[in-house]
Amino acid sequence: MLFYSFLNILQSRFHKLHLCLFFVPIRKFYVGR
Repeated sequence: MLFYSFLNILQSRFHKLHLCLFFVPIRKFYVGR
């Protein structure tokens, strides 16, 4: 339970960072084409 809440806090805190890490390679892939 505590570990789950800890993961939830990390997820909410780094949500934008994860989105950037996920979308940047996709954008580079489409721009590269």
